[in-house]
Amino acid sequence: MTANWSLASSSSPITLSVEVRRKSVTEALYQARNGETSEPLDSCVNSIRGQDSQFDRKNEARIILQLSPYLARCIRRIMSIERRYDPDPAAVFASALSLWQECQKRANEDKNLNFSESYSGFDQFMREIMRVATQFETWACQHIDFAELNHVWPYFLEGEFGLKCLSAMLPTGLAAFDESDCLRVAMLMRLPIIHDGKLPLPVDLIAPNPAAGSAFKQFRIQSVRNEIEGEDISPYTWDDEPFDENFDVPYFALYGVGEDGLLEHIADRKALAEALKLARKIAPGAEFAK
Repeated sequence: MTANWSLASSSSPITLSVEVRRKSVTEALYQARNGETSEPLDSCVNSIRGQDSQFDRKNEARIILQLSPYLARCIRRIMSIERRYDPDPAAVFASALSLWQECQKRANEDKNLNFSESYSGFDQFMREIMRVATQFETWACQHIDFAELNHVWPYFLEGEFGLKCLSAMLPTGLAAFDESDCLRVAMLMRLPIIHDGKLPLPVDLIAPNPAAGSAFKQFRIQSVRNEIEGEDISPYTWDDEPFDENFDVPYFALYGVGEDGLLEHIADRKALAEALKLARKIAPGAEFAK
């Protein structure tokens, strides 16, 4: 089987005609990694994947592990090959350990904190810790974009999960932990949550105005909420409570940003996709930063 690859070098485009086999695949990927071509590593992988049906995902994972000097990048890249949905036992253990350690720290600081009493026995306290860790990992597999994660997932959980979990709730309230708490903790951890319209996620996007001479130098889409008792409109940010009973559901406001940085309200939309569509209609070519 023969495949033609067009790999752009730093000086001029070159075309490589190679027999698709493991040696050639590895050489091509090494070229990309070592800067012998400006073609990114991911693009080389995708080119090979498109040309050779025999280049399976196991080989791809094996080669990338050989190529990358950074373990975190290896794991992140492999996770992006095929989105995983099954909870990782290592991640569950890391979350449970982190939560256990943070609870013990709180108990050492507060001598009135008695987990055995709060959970009708220490065994039940440990069951709740494992339940919370398992539920969060299950939720994360459905809602976190692991391709955008720059950390080794279990290590990151071990370092962050316990502290952020107990920032969202009391250590005596783990029995009430549910999916809404999963979102709270994920937001506190600043995880790359998939924006598919299923969760109330904060948004703050800015795009330069491609039209010269316009009164607006930028366009901004921001998630906002209305107070239930009152007329105030407040920005909805990553530091806010996603299920605050004082506010209605978030929606998306489109603003024009003047030379002086002041915002001029243009319109509101219920969905982010609708707000983006309107912005691009007003300013064709506007590209909002991710």
